[in-house]
Amino acid sequence: MRSAYHEDITDVFGITEGYLLGYGGVGVQLRTTKVSYSYTDGQTGTGSAIRVENRTNVDFGPEVFVGAEYYFDDVPISIFGEAGFFLELIDRIGHMKAQGGVGVRYLF
Repeated sequence: MRSAYHEDITDVFGITEGYLLGYGGVGVQLRTTKVSYSYTDGQTGTGSAIRVENRTNVDFGPEVFVGAEYYFDDVPISIFGEAGFFLELIDRIGHMKAQGGVGVRYLF
């Protein structure tokens, strides 16, 4: 769940085609990951038994983020970039993770 404030910053950068929105906000994340490891003890090729280990990780906590999104005039596409921080409150309490992304959205 997220909430963000958007601001039109097109004029700040002198953009004449399309428009650019800057945004920032806060949210809450719940993440789960399940991983299965398969490995052997000892050196490869010695006939060691294959071991399997399953791990599940659950993270929960608040996040803050900032980003910008550019909307094209002639095509129904926007591009964006975002960066933020996530603070774990479950599992590793107080552990902060940097996160971010870039992407393209088709607008319909």
